[in-house]
Amino acid sequence: MSRLPCFKMRSILITVIMGFLRVRTCESNSGNYSGPFLLPGDPRLCARDTDKHVLRFETLPGGGWDNLRNKEMGRVLNVNYTQCKLTDDGLYLIPDGLTIIPVKSSKIEAFSELFLHWNNYTSSLSRSINVEAGLQTSHVGISGQFSYEFESVKEKQFMEKTVTTRTQARYVRYTAISEPDSLLYPAFHARLRRIAAHLEMNQTATARYESQLLIRDFGTHVIRSVDVGAALEQLDQLYSTFISQSSSEKNSILASASASFFSVFNFSARYSQNSSQSKIEQYTKNRAHSKINTFGGPILTAENYSIIAWSTGLDDNLVVMDRSGDPIYYVITPDVLTEIPESIVFQMYNLVQDAVQLYYEHNTYRGCTAMDSPNFSFQANVDDGTCKPLLTNYTFGGVYQTCSGWGYTDLCAQRKQKNPITGNYSCPPGYEAVLLQEGSNSASMSRHECHRCWLFFHCCKDNTYYSNAGYQAYWCVAEGQVHQQSGYLFGGVFTGNTINPLTQDKRCPSEFYSLRLLTDLTVCVSDDYELGYRNSIPFAGFYSCKSGNPLVLDERESKGLQANGMLTLTRFMRQSGAASWPHACPKGYSQHLAVVDNACEINYCVKTGALSGMGLPKIQRPPFMPSPQEVTRNEPVMISADGTSWNSMNISSWTEITAKDSSSQGIVREGESKVHQDPKRDMKDATVVTISVSATLFCVFVATAVIVKCRKLRHRRRTHLFKHIDNENTLLIGSEPLFYGTARDTAEITSVQISS
Repeated sequence: MSRLPCFKMRSILITVIMGFLRVRTCESNSGNYSGPFLLPGDPRLCARDTDKHVLRFETLPGGGWDNLRNKEMGRVLNVNYTQCKLTDDGLYLIPDGLTIIPVKSSKIEAFSELFLHWNNYTSSLSRSINVEAGLQTSHVGISGQFSYEFESVKEKQFMEKTVTTRTQARYVRYTAISEPDSLLYPAFHARLRRIAAHLEMNQTATARYESQLLIRDFGTHVIRSVDVGAALEQLDQLYSTFISQSSSEKNSILASASASFFSVFNFSARYSQNSSQSKIEQYTKNRAHSKINTFGGPILTAENYSIIAWSTGLDDNLVVMDRSGDPIYYVITPDVLTEIPESIVFQMYNLVQDAVQLYYEHNTYRGCTAMDSPNFSFQANVDDGTCKPLLTNYTFGGVYQTCSGWGYTDLCAQRKQKNPITGNYSCPPGYEAVLLQEGSNSASMSRHECHRCWLFFHCCKDNTYYSNAGYQAYWCVAEGQVHQQSGYLFGGVFTGNTINPLTQDKRCPSEFYSLRLLTDLTVCVSDDYELGYRNSIPFAGFYSCKSGNPLVLDERESKGLQANGMLTLTRFMRQSGAASWPHACPKGYSQHLAVVDNACEINYCVKTGALSGMGLPKIQRPPFMPSPQEVTRNEPVMISADGTSWNSMNISSWTEITAKDSSSQGIVREGESKVHQDPKRDMKDATVVTISVSATLFCVFVATAVIVKCRKLRHRRRTHLFKHIDNENTLLIGSEPLFYGTARDTAEITSVQISS
C-alpha cells in the first residue's frame, strides 16, 4: 500500500476542518438551521423564526413602469422582511411597508366590450395607470399605445378593416398597496444621489442627461397599488361591414361575443346570456381573427379547457390584474431624500419631470386619426383637427448655421453649415432667413503635466483646458411667390438618438442629402424633383422657442382685412419680430418634434397624413441628447445638510469646494482637484518644501559618511583573521560560504594548503 504524499494529507485535513467549522458557524447562527448566513430583512429569516412554511406574496407594488410600453422596469421602492408580516388570512408573507386588502368574494365577473376605433381600446392589465397617468401634459392619452397589445389591435383594425370585441372573466383576490414615503431601492436611490451631485457641482447638462437615463432604466411611473387575481380573455376582430349603427345591433353583437366566450370555456348555464343560435353563427362567420388569453391560474390544456379546471388552482397562481401608480418623480421628496438639501431635491424633481414629459413629447405623433378622411395618418396617435382642411403648397429654401468659438480645439469645425443653394451662410434671393435657435457648446480636457523644479525633482499638476462655441441656426422661408420647382424638397429629420419617421431609421431617403444643424440635428433635403419627389413630404416650416412660424402669418394675412390704412393684427405681429409669430402649423399640416436643443423645442410642420404609409412609429426612448462633454470628478462627493458640496482630497482629510471654485475662469484652469488657497498658505507650503529638501540632503550626507566608515572597519577586521602557521605552512582564511538547501548559523574556517 503506497503512502499518500504529505501535501495531499494536509489538504484533506484542511478540508475536513473547514467543513466542520462551517457547520458549527451555521449552527451557531440560529439554532439548528444549517443554511448560509442571512442578512436582516431576508425573507428566509422569517421562515426560520416563525417555523412556518408560508408562500411569499410575489405580485408586489413599488416597481418602475414604462407607461408608454406597459412594461415593468427597474425597482423603485425597497423590499424588506424585517417585520415578517403575513396577510390577514395568514396565507402569504408580505414585506414591510405593504398593506394587503383581501377581497373576500368568490364572484367571477364576466363582461364584453366593443371597440370601434383603436384609440378607445384599453389595456387588459394596466387600464388604471394608463387612464390616470397623473402627468401634467395634454398628450397623456398616448399612454399604453406603444405596447404590443395596443399595436396588435391597431394594425388589425387598419389592415383588415375590423372592429374589436373583448370578453373577459376576471377574478380579483387581493389588493396590495404600498405605504406613503416608503424607502427607495438602493440602485434607484444611488442614481438620484448621482444626479444631485451633478446639480450641486453646477453640471446641469450632465444632470439632465442622467435624468433621461433614469427614465430609460426605471420608467415613467412607480406602481403604488395592484389588483391581484386571474382572468380569462377572448379577443375577436370582426369585419366593419358587420357592425350596424343601431344600438340594438351592438347589444346583439356583444351578446354573441359573450355566448362564444362561454362556449369556449364551458361555462354553466347561469353565466350564459340570451342570444339566438343564428346570431352566434353570424358572429362567428364575420370574425376575422380570434385570440384566447389566460392571466394567472393553472395552465389550460386540451383536457382541462374549462372554467372549473381553471378556477380550482387560482389561489396558487395569482398575477397582477390592474395597476395604479404615480409619476416616478413623485417619490423625489425631501422626506425620502433626507440626506440631500431641499433646493437640490426640487431641482432634481423638475429635471426628472421634464425627462418624463420629453419622453411623451418625442412619441406624440399629431395628425388626423379618422380613417374615412383623405388626410388620415396611420402613425398619428393624437388628433389635431386637420382631417378636413384646405392644403397650400410651401417652398423650402434650405438651412444654414454660423459659428464662432475659442479654446484648445475648434468646436466650430463640426458646427458650421453652409446653405448648398448659395454656397454660403445665407438664403437665396426671394427668401428670408428665420432664426431657429442659438446656443453654445463647450468641451474640456484634463491633462497631467510635469516639469523640473528644485533642481533634482519633478513637479506635476492637473491642467484643465476649455473650449467654447456659439452657434446660430437659420432656415429660409419664401417672402412671396417663387418660381415653380425652386428651393428644396423636404425628406424629414433625425438625430443621433431619434429616427427619421420617413425612413424609420437614422438616415435620409434615397436621392436626399443631409445638412447638420444645432448640435445633433440632421435635415434631409433634395433638389431632384424627378426622383426625389416620391420620397419627399410636403413641408410648412419650422418653429421653436426662439421664433414662430411665418407661414402661419402668411395664411392669416391673406384672409385679414385692412381698414382706413390701419395695420391688421397679423401685419403688426409680423413687424414685432420672429418671437411674436404663431408657434403653430398652417391648416392641413401637423407639427412634429425634431429635437430639444438646450431645453428649447424645435418643431417642424408636414402635411397631415403624409406619414400614413410608413407603418407604426417606433418607440423613441431616452436619452434624447448626446452625452455632455463636462469634466467629471472621480472623487466621491458628500452633500451636507446646508447645501455645500465636499470633495475628498485624500484619505485623511476633506476639503470644501464652493461654487466660486467650481466656475471656470479663462481657457486654462490649473489644479482642477485643488481648492482655493490664499497667499499665506502658499508661502507656508513653500517653506515646508524647502525644509524637506534640506533635511533630505543632510540625511544623504550622513548616510554616505556612515557607509564609508563601515567599509573601513570591515577591511581592518579581515586583516586580523590571517594567521601564519610556520610548522604546517598552512594559511587559515576566515570565510562565510553560501550553502544551498540548508541553513548555517556560524562561519567555517577553511584550510588551504600552501606549498613552500
